[in-house]
Amino acid sequence: MGITIHYRAVIRCSGSYIDDLFSRLEAVLRSDAILDIKRIDGFEKECDFEKAKAAINELPVPSSIGGNPFLYTHYPVSKEQLCPEHRKVLVANIHPGCETFKLEFIKQKEQDVWIMPHSFVKTQFAPAWVHIFICGLLCQVESMVRAKGGSFNLNDEGDYYYSKDPKKLYESMRYVDSLIGRIMGALSDSKL
Repeated sequence: MGITIHYRAVIRCSGSYIDDLFSRLEAVLRSDAILDIKRIDGFEKECDFEKAKAAINELPVPSSIGGNPFLYTHYPVSKEQLCPEHRKVLVANIHPGCETFKLEFIKQKEQDVWIMPHSFVKTQFAPAWVHIFICGLLCQVESMVRAKGGSFNLNDEGDYYYSKDPKKLYESMRYVDSLIGRIMGALSDSKL
């Protein structure tokens, strides 16, 4: 439970374009003194290949109650299984109160199509600037993906990404904090 940003993309480009995107993001991260950054180029283990294959063959479809997303159900993208050929990953630990930020692009075999499967980062327990910073990084990703005619989808549970209104983010964070507080209170009262 907590404020989370969900994102995915598809882009037709060369691997060097993904490298350029990662270099831009890395420069932004380093300029903000975020140095815990790692790049992965390829599959390090067999299980990485299997995870990549599963990831590019599923499409997350949000389910909701009253217009607020709460769950992503994964459905097959197509009847024919897509096969990964290569992957490029950028990982950054931005703040201890935030999950690791990860961008993973997986190249389809025999095509210059790179898929960024459904990814997410929870920012609830970090300061609001972390959420805003990650939205800024994802804006750059969206810009470079769309510049090549690609598709980029994002759902920001903090209502900041599209509104750019920090008040909406603060309201969302306070609301979720109150829900977590009520749940914790109920659990402690139930004497489990």
